[in-house]
Amino acid sequence: MRYRNVLVFLGWLLYSSTLLWAQSLEILEPVPAVITGATDASQLEFHLSVQNKSTQTLNVRAAIEILEAEENHLIYFCWTNCYAPGVLESPDVETIAPGEINKKFVIYLRPNGTEGTSKVRATFFVDGNPDDKVSAIAEFQVGTIAGFADHLPKTVQVHPIYLNEMFIQWKYRIPFHFQTASLKILNILGKTIRTYSLQSNSGNVLLDRSLLPSGMYFYSLIVDGKPYYTGSLVLP
Repeated sequence: MRYRNVLVFLGWLLYSSTLLWAQSLEILEPVPAVITGATDASQLEFHLSVQNKSTQTLNVRAAIEILEAEENHLIYFCWTNCYAPGVLESPDVETIAPGEINKKFVIYLRPNGTEGTSKVRATFFVDGNPDDKVSAIAEFQVGTIAGFADHLPKTVQVHPIYLNEMFIQWKYRIPFHFQTASLKILNILGKTIRTYSLQSNSGNVLLDRSLLPSGMYFYSLIVDGKPYYTGSLVLP
């Protein structure tokens, strides 16, 4: 009986240790994400930043899983290096220190003139401990050159401009009719800290620089409840 109790205790200890090691990684961008583009685009890109939330330096691998793909869409990814289409797990690792943010991951999709939707899951996991992982899904939606089909989102544009030390300006363009739209500013934990309602199809959003301390932020253009574009911003 005593031997059995020891085995039970050791099993519980092993399980507890696994829990302590779980979820050492965190993806910083709002996900899932939708990336839109035209059939004549050379390639579409999906960038992800991953942070080591643990107190130990970690060797991290990246992998992709193609959940859905148009026949002519060519999909590949980069982590430490860029890998040929068909490589689904990085043979290389990225060493990430405690608290460090790694921004080297990119999924590329080449439309090759083909309209349609392809969906990819990206996963980061600790080398030697595949259960310690975090994932995100990207949906690439490709439309025709002349204009997207009605069921596909149109391409939107938004990017920040540093006017001076006091102000930051976002220029945006939404080339289709919408009911509601907003620009959200998020911190590195994904928490929304500023929201600006957009009333017109194009314009500017002006932000007082003093409202944001130095650090890394994300901005997301939300149209009719869906994220159409997400970017990152580092303030010195």
